[in-house]
Amino acid sequence: MAAGSGGAAEAGHAFLAGDRGGTRATAHRWGARLVLLSSTGASGRAAPPGFSTDGALGVPVEALHAELPLVCASAGGWSVFVPLARASLLAELEVDLPQVAALCGALGVISLYVYAPLSGGRFAARDFAPLVGIPEDPVTGSAGGALIGVLAARGHLPEQGGLAVRGVIEQGRELGTPGEIAVRVMLGVGQEVRHIEVGGQAAFGRQGEWDAEP
Repeated sequence: MAAGSGGAAEAGHAFLAGDRGGTRATAHRWGARLVLLSSTGASGRAAPPGFSTDGALGVPVEALHAELPLVCASAGGWSVFVPLARASLLAELEVDLPQVAALCGALGVISLYVYAPLSGGRFAARDFAPLVGIPEDPVTGSAGGALIGVLAARGHLPEQGGLAVRGVIEQGRELGTPGEIAVRVMLGVGQEVRHIEVGGQAAFGRQGEWDAEP
């Protein structure tokens, strides 16, 4: 699900619920513009040895951030999170969508999510998911929640109020549709991610119902 800033929205209420891979997520809209996605937790696994995005994204190993994690994670759908040393590199990506799709298929993930630190718990990001028909997603709430969850669990974000950790992701600027999502993570004993909330402003374009796959 995408949640982020957008144009004018209709008043009303929207609800989304899903359960994939042991992670339950719900999303609500109150009034005209507030969107909230809530997940019971995030799952993660290390990227495979020798993993490289040089061909798919034009990202050489020396452009990767030395401390932030290169990891597969999910708060509803699996993505590979690729950390860059600085945010300016996001505009310099040389994206080969067929290679991105092939890499995602080989790893069993939905997207390649490239991110870089800004300041004060803020990050810039781009998300590519051609395997599911999305060349680039302008704002990705579920993936943003997973990323902040991973960073919180690994101690890359300062705790704010007990075990609550917050982060903000800016996404979509390269598409001309800048958006921003705020993520709140509740941690349990041993830095385990217990709960994730993703909020932001969004244009409410359409709604529908579907049955989750068994």
